Amino acid sequence: MSGLFSHSSDVVCCHFRIETGRYVGEAPEQRLCKLCNTASVEDEMHFVLKCPLYQDKRLCYLSEILTSDEFMNMRDCDKFVNLVKYHPRRLA
Repeated sequence: MSGLFSHSSDVVCCHFRIETGRYVGEAPEQRLCKLCNTASVEDEMHFVLKCPLYQDKRLCYLSEILTSDEFMNMRDCDKFVNLVKYHPRRLA
């Protein structure tokens, strides 16, 4: 594995509950991550930035980005866009 995810399309192709819950009529706020106990909606930002299950991988592949002052001061949505736009190989 060369990055946080095994393939560059993993983030886009994952079956997040924010999407799959729609198929069974779940309200968006009920589409929680089943991998952690944070009661967070399972979406791309949760997967890449917050889910404790992936903390070790984040530290391994993204530590110098995640700990920069500029990055730490961004809003979560801006962090996600920044990673996808400027560091796609780190996610691949």
